[in-house]
Amino acid sequence: MRKNYRKITVVLIILMLLGGFGIKVKAAFNEKFDYQGKLTDPNNIPVSDGNYDMVFKLYDAAGGGTLIWTESWTNAALFTDSSTTFTNNGCAAGVDKMAYSTDANEGTLVAGQYLWNTTKKESAVIESVSAGGAGGYICFYDPFSTWASNDIITNRIYVKNGLFSVMLGTITSLSSVNFNQTLYLGVIVGADSEMKPRKVLGAVPAAFEAKRLGGYTWATPDAIGSGTPNTGAFTTLTTTVAIGAGYGGTGQSSYATGDMLYASGPTTLTQRNIGSTGQVLTVSGGVPNWTTATYPATIAAGSILAANVLDTLSAVTATSGAKYLKNVDGTISWATELGTYVGMTDITTYTADLDYGGYSGYPAGDAICGDDHPGSHLCQTAEILYTISTTDFSSTFPASDQAWISNGPGKYSGVGVVPVNDCNGFTHGVAGSYLGNFWAFNNTTGGVGGCGGCFDQRPLACCK
Repeated sequence: MRKNYRKITVVLIILMLLGGFGIKVKAAFNEKFDYQGKLTDPNNIPVSDGNYDMVFKLYDAAGGGTLIWTESWTNAALFTDSSTTFTNNGCAAGVDKMAYSTDANEGTLVAGQYLWNTTKKESAVIESVSAGGAGGYICFYDPFSTWASNDIITNRIYVKNGLFSVMLGTITSLSSVNFNQTLYLGVIVGADSEMKPRKVLGAVPAAFEAKRLGGYTWATPDAIGSGTPNTGAFTTLTTTVAIGAGYGGTGQSSYATGDMLYASGPTTLTQRNIGSTGQVLTVSGGVPNWTTATYPATIAAGSILAANVLDTLSAVTATSGAKYLKNVDGTISWATELGTYVGMTDITTYTADLDYGGYSGYPAGDAICGDDHPGSHLCQTAEILYTISTTDFSSTFPASDQAWISNGPGKYSGVGVVPVNDCNGFTHGVAGSYLGNFWAFNNTTGGVGGCGGCFDQRPLACCK
């Protein structure tokens, strides 16, 4: 039987759509390749322009062998329509629109495919397809010329000046084909038998193997990662050795729950196991360690926790009154807030038997000073001494006078004991034979403290 077509001269075979061989793991793999050729008649003259049915087959041998894959580009399998409506820039700027009326084989229209206008004898690249309901429309990037309504459009192979181009894998997926072997392409045109010889595929389609990693695919990672199929990406990669931090790994082969990693060098990660219950994380010289800390059994209200001993927290409890925290050689403690002398009360005939504003004793003295010198309180001995050491007392203290002061919380002494404080904390009605604490001011020497009878009359010294 004489063949209608003499041969296909291969112009460019197998242009992989991978953007080069450096396949990025996260990039979608386009499992198609471009086959281009020239179709001539028995006299070696290019065939007439038009659509031609073609069938492509892959075998594992140059003759005979096993059929691996088949793809039919025929009128019966593909889309053609002449009842079309064209809209220039109908989908977007630079994207034209062609509405069609037939639903036959419209599922073979896909984005990125060539759409041929056999009326204009030119092609365009499909941007998107809307196939809902009866008919639909195709959005395609601007072709060379302006198309028109009722132009015949198709996604069949169109031969122009004898040349054609087809993207194999568009109709029938190539994903199941093992390209890690020598394959041969057979071509059938129209009603002819398969052309001879078959064309051996070159090295580029073997790039399909790049996504398989030695036979294991992304969809079925098996021994490379997980035996459970996973679409799109590996969830687990196993190795017999630890991968160092300089190579994107951690350098560790296993972990326990709660473990941590820290940088022990520029390219080294070191594993630190989780500490025991109650331990705290400390850092020394850039190295973290878990240490055991001790805590007080009870903590009073208003206390703070301070590490006055290495790795030991203890409660530092404040007594009543205005206090501040001080740190002496690493030891934290509460200290009484010291004020300075601001003056004496207006009334100069107070006894140590104080009663004022619902208060008695020291609180009464604080209230009286607060009224005469807002914000002040009854002076303590330490505050008088502090004033002498920090101010020009010659202009602060009176030339000569005596005033009641306190010496801290009341009742530091008792009956039969030499008094060092005051009239039992200036407590009302219990003065008895106790002595009150006063200060004899002198603006030359600063003065001197003394004790006097609780019912002696003096003003109060106020500090703030």
